[in-house]
Amino acid sequence: MPAGNLTDEEFKEYERIMEKPKVDSADEIELKEELRNTDDVDLLMGVIEGRLYAQEGWDRVGVALQNPHLPRKFIDDVLYNNPELYNIETQRRIMLNTSLTHEDLMSVINNDEEDLYMRSVALRNPNLDDNYINDLFENRKKDLVNLPWHMIIENPKVTEDQIYDWYSWTIDEGIDIDRSEADKIARDYGDWKVNYERNQRFNS
Repeated sequence: MPAGNLTDEEFKEYERIMEKPKVDSADEIELKEELRNTDDVDLLMGVIEGRLYAQEGWDRVGVALQNPHLPRKFIDDVLYNNPELYNIETQRRIMLNTSLTHEDLMSVINNDEEDLYMRSVALRNPNLDDNYINDLFENRKKDLVNLPWHMIIENPKVTEDQIYDWYSWTIDEGIDIDRSEADKIARDYGDWKVNYERNQRFNS
C-alpha cells in the first residue's frame, strides 16, 4: 500500500516493520536458516504476508511456512477456518510444518476434494503416526503405487527396510512406477536445507 494512503497509526506501524533489523540477505543460506528456526513471529509473518522480501516470491515464503513457531491461529485459518483466502501454494508449503499434528495432516490426506499436491506434501510430514505409516506399508502396498500415497516413500520416518520390501513387492508383482510427478513434488515442496545439501552434492 502506498505510504500516502496510510493513517498516522498505520504509517508508524509500517516504519516499525521496515526498520526492524533483518537477517543479512547477502547470505541466502543464513537467511533461510534463520527463517526456518527463528521464534520471531513478526519476521515470519512479514515474509509470509509479503511485507519483507516480497521480491523473492515463494522461495523464502516457503521456508517461513515450515517454521514450527508459526501462530496456531494462522495455521487454523489456512487449514480450517478460511482456506479460501489463501493461495494454494501457501496450503501446499505449510504441510511440511512440524507443528502440525497427525490429525491436521490426516484431515488433508483423507480429503479427496483437496489439491493432490497438498495431500502428497502432507504425506512427507514426519508428524504422521508410526502406526499409520506401518499400515500403509503392510496393508496398502498397492495404494503406494499412486499419488498421493506414493509420497510416503519420501517421509523421513520411513525406514530403508520398509522401502526395500515395498520395492521388492512391486518387482514381484510386475508393477512399473512412474516417479516423474513424485520427483517434481519432492523437488518443489521439500525441506529447504535437505534440497540445498542434495543440490550441493549433485553439483560437486
